Amino acid sequence: MSPQFAIVVVIAAFVVFGATQSEQFLRSGTWINILRNAVFIAIVASFTTFVFVSGGLDLSVGSLFAVGAMASAREPRETSAG
Repeated sequence: MSPQFAIVVVIAAFVVFGATQSEQFLRSGTWINILRNAVFIAIVASFTTFVFVSGGLDLSVGSLFAVGAMASAREPRETSAG
């Protein structure tokens, strides 16, 4: 079994499992929310792939992504009026 086919099988298994556990899993709003949350990781992964293909080796992207997430989570708390 090729790795690409295995990934498709695993994703299909997750979708079937989610659909059996909740009626709302197959609604469009759920999929839009999943894609909206995954887009940030896709952007970072695409630029990391570009760095690897161009011959560079930059493994600090993950840590920078984590620092950015922590900073953005902290921002609303510090700037709130209440």
